[in-house]
Amino acid sequence: MVIQSTLTPEEFRRYELNRHFRRSLFYFYAFIFAVLTVYALTNPTAPIAIYVVAPVPLLAYSIGGWAAIIRRSNDPDLPVFLPMRYELTTSGVRLNTPKGNSSFTWSDFTAWRKALGVYELTLQNGLRLVFSEAAVPQAQVKTLDDLLKKQIQERA
Repeated sequence: MVIQSTLTPEEFRRYELNRHFRRSLFYFYAFIFAVLTVYALTNPTAPIAIYVVAPVPLLAYSIGGWAAIIRRSNDPDLPVFLPMRYELTTSGVRLNTPKGNSSFTWSDFTAWRKALGVYELTLQNGLRLVFSEAAVPQAQVKTLDDLLKKQIQERA
């Protein structure tokens, strides 16, 4: 199966924002914010400064991540914005881009998911191959899903 894909800046932003807010660091900062807020609300002698300080790490993480993603989505040389050709076979995935070629066997992958209009294939080293769901012809969606389930999900 051959898939030619280029992510749009909107798809990239949506995908990256989702990843940013699923990281454990976000939940850590949210937990700290919640604990400090509960402490301040339940302790009448708590200093007022807690209300100001408690959200700072969470806001810094959120705004900093959002700004970095917006900045990166405006970079036309980002690899996800270049035309990519994915060849998915029973032996693995071959990726061809204007900047080079790569080959992966199915054992190189640990997981896959389909969300927010993109397919995400996770490699053992943590890198991800991402291609647009819109690039997959409607007639091949079930075939692709079955191939990924068989080669990645069932093996894991």
